[in-house]
Amino acid sequence: MDQICPHCGANNNEMAIDFAIEEFICSHCNNLVTIGQSTQRKIVKKPVENVVLEVGRKGILYGTEYWVINIVIKKYGSDTFWREYSLKDRAGNNVYLSESDGHWVLLRPVDFAFKEFKYYAEANGKNYRWFETTPCTVYAATGFFEDKLQFGLATYKEYVNGTEMISREEYGKSVQFFKGNHISRFEIKKAFGATEMPYRTGTGIVQPFYFNVKQCTNIMAITALLICILQLYVVTSRSNQTIFEQRINFTDVTDKEVVSKSFTLSGGSAPLQVYASSNVDNSWANVGLSLVNEKTNEVIYASKDIEQYSGYEDGESWSEGSQTEEFNLCGIPGGTYHF
Repeated sequence: MDQICPHCGANNNEMAIDFAIEEFICSHCNNLVTIGQSTQRKIVKKPVENVVLEVGRKGILYGTEYWVINIVIKKYGSDTFWREYSLKDRAGNNVYLSESDGHWVLLRPVDFAFKEFKYYAEANGKNYRWFETTPCTVYAATGFFEDKLQFGLATYKEYVNGTEMISREEYGKSVQFFKGNHISRFEIKKAFGATEMPYRTGTGIVQPFYFNVKQCTNIMAITALLICILQLYVVTSRSNQTIFEQRINFTDVTDKEVVSKSFTLSGGSAPLQVYASSNVDNSWANVGLSLVNEKTNEVIYASKDIEQYSGYEDGESWSEGSQTEEFNLCGIPGGTYHF
């Protein structure tokens, strides 16, 4: 598969299989090229950070040969990133590998829209609990694309059930649905012959949980006792006070972020309660917060949906949701912070 870049003249022939594409990013000059056009559209940042596979790499997953056809790094907030590898087999079927903090998920597109409710979704008779709603943009990309690469704000809504997940990707009026499973990092390494893998931190969205029942029971009992003692101390020693308040117009955060004024937390570690409100009416809003410690630059992230819906049905009015939401950021030490 040969694609000549009209800007630098380089031959992009990394692929060993042929398929129809609409755009490609030149591996030499990083220009985004639309097939049949010679005008320069955009220079795209090359994916580098924690990227362990390259375009054109072949691997065998569950008995099927796949080739990496493109790599896209998605960005949420100011410094949260994850990597998506698009794979294609000889029959033209697509699957996707998503990696975040060293945890991997194998995703397949589905041709049906699952039923979504307030806190869960239903697909093929199985319920999946709502996990996260994430607005994101493309940070870096390379490879061959069957559709135009979109750089605007997209929204992911993810639901989980054990080691399985379903997700909805929405960009403008375009909506895609996916079903995914946890896949071991060692399976990826073996399939593609990768020499290095991203360092794994935290717990993955559908990571299996292996434990010894007796040992887990003992640990949980001791932990519960320590939590009760700690909670008793916290309740008897702490006091509550408002330390920050700000009203933000939606027009102020269109395609950009807002950085708040600094504020100071005094005393020992304690929960920071966040109270958010929006005058939604038969609609929803999402607030994404990053709490930044100005001394250590440590960042804590949180995201919350505010929803309120109402109507009139069968002679009765109904309503659900609220224009306000509260949630806690736990264990915040004293210091100077901003949102």
